[in-house]
Amino acid sequence: MRIFINLLAVFIPLVAVAETPDFRIDYEALFELHADRVVDSDRGDFQELEMPGEVIIDRRGGAGNYSYNSADLSEGGAVGCLMLIVSELEAYRRECPAIANEAQSARMENALERVVEFAAENTYPPAPLAEYRAAFETGIVSKQSRIDFSNTENCAENDQISSFIGHIYGDSSEALFDDALEVPRLPVLNPCL
Repeated sequence: MRIFINLLAVFIPLVAVAETPDFRIDYEALFELHADRVVDSDRGDFQELEMPGEVIIDRRGGAGNYSYNSADLSEGGAVGCLMLIVSELEAYRRECPAIANEAQSARMENALERVVEFAAENTYPPAPLAEYRAAFETGIVSKQSRIDFSNTENCAENDQISSFIGHIYGDSSEALFDDALEVPRLPVLNPCL
């Protein structure tokens, strides 16, 4: 349980990263494109749009001043959350290569590419892969600047991150990512952890 709480402290600040323009889903355009599927609430204070892959988007406010919330209710989970985890762990690995063994590092690189491809294809509007990859890389570099492994002791002894990498990128990681990326859907952030 302690590792989970510590990992939450690491990953919760990532929510702000998901809101950067490079990764923003154009919810307003989705509501316009799928206007025939928008459902008004009985209370009249919000609207809801269900997208393929069990992604629900709700919208509150008025024209020009909408706020949006989205949730991935699929068994695969929120791909936006997975993107954040993958990018954060990649930033740690780049700052401290010893934090992952050779097999884990290879799995991390493969997973990173798969997640980026999925997100670029499934965001709205779809993004050119090269641009999405470049923006994702910029995000990883930004995360690296926040990591303080000023000495190798801190790096080598970071059991929490190393354990999390072992869990996510263990022998069954291919199946984990297969399941998460099986169904095309918007790469929304919530629910996350």
